[in-house]
Amino acid sequence: MKNIHLNPHMTIMFLGLSLFFYHYYDASLLFNYYTRYYNLRNDNILVFIMILAPFTLSSTGCPIGGVLITFWQSKVRNYVFPYLFLFDCTLSIFSNLLINYIYLKPVLILALVCRALQGMLIGGLLPQYVIYFYAESRSVAQKVRYSTLFFIIFYICVILSIIMVNFTSARINSIVNWIITFGYLIVVLLIFNYKIVWQKFNIDGVCIDHSWSFIKTIISNRWTIIRFTGFITFMASINAFFLTVMPVFLTHYLNYSADNVFEMQIIIMIVGIVGFIFGYVYHASIGRKAHLAMGMVIKILMFILFKLYMRHNIYLIELIGSACLFCFGIMAAKILLIINSVFSTKARLHGVATTYNVSWGLMFGFSGFLTMHLIERFHDLYIPSLIIMLFSFISLISLWFTPDKDFFRYLE
Repeated sequence: MKNIHLNPHMTIMFLGLSLFFYHYYDASLLFNYYTRYYNLRNDNILVFIMILAPFTLSSTGCPIGGVLITFWQSKVRNYVFPYLFLFDCTLSIFSNLLINYIYLKPVLILALVCRALQGMLIGGLLPQYVIYFYAESRSVAQKVRYSTLFFIIFYICVILSIIMVNFTSARINSIVNWIITFGYLIVVLLIFNYKIVWQKFNIDGVCIDHSWSFIKTIISNRWTIIRFTGFITFMASINAFFLTVMPVFLTHYLNYSADNVFEMQIIIMIVGIVGFIFGYVYHASIGRKAHLAMGMVIKILMFILFKLYMRHNIYLIELIGSACLFCFGIMAAKILLIINSVFSTKARLHGVATTYNVSWGLMFGFSGFLTMHLIERFHDLYIPSLIIMLFSFISLISLWFTPDKDFFRYLE
């Protein structure tokens, strides 16, 4: 991605977003670490609580936070994201204090409450980011670049979290977490001090006071919201499988080496980043037909992938998994931009928040809960594949009824 020039506003925003993402994923992986550290892997209920429940709670909080924070935003003239960053930074400090005592029941409950609260912050913050980068962009190229950078930053933060939690000592990871937390606090104070970043909230020059209400937005844009929710839910389930479900699925049920699984996960995600870059470069050529084709390719690859899981062929699994996330990267590179552009100015605040939180926000963690619950109930290790297939059919139906021009409105 050459010729990237970030203005001071976006530099501060991306710094805050990077630290936000790192805190979110690192805390989740630490649950995983302490599950293995205290030799609790044979307790299926505790495995769920320690690994999947944090994602599920945070994802369940996304729609709630999205509604509440968007309602708050609709009543004030300035962006509210500085306060969301500050609250998340406070949760980061609190989490650092709790994590070493996570095996104690009261502390575990407090940590899970933190995850639910952070999910609410995500539900309010990320839609604001989508609207903010669209408003701050001065060209189509910038809009696509910022949309792509969102996912690249998220993947880099996840990779760094995997390395720190699984390939360094607990002491080093604790020290790094405190350094990052203090850095986070400094960035938050900079955001508050740099008022030009967050004052005078507007959408395409229209004051927020003139935005439609939540109910009016839903009624007027119901089919757009339904179509894109169905489409994005499939991408969210793919992303959730490789980032949250796959590690516990392979280590807990198929007895793969944890180190091998995390190394494979890092390689697959690096290829996913290449997919984002490819999607950025060729964004103007990726429309409805391309998404339909890649959706079918991912469905076929996932079927092959689960056959390979049972054979413990780690190298072929890396190859097929990398191909899946490469296709996912191409599909997701400009999806935030698409969501932004399909809503009119007055409907954008509630439209973006609703579509994102019901699809990506909710399903990123909830699909993991659904997968593991069904595996425990039916004792069928092909359940993850079946769930992804179901979401893929929903996505294909949604895409079939989505006008091709919706994928290119941002070019207008």
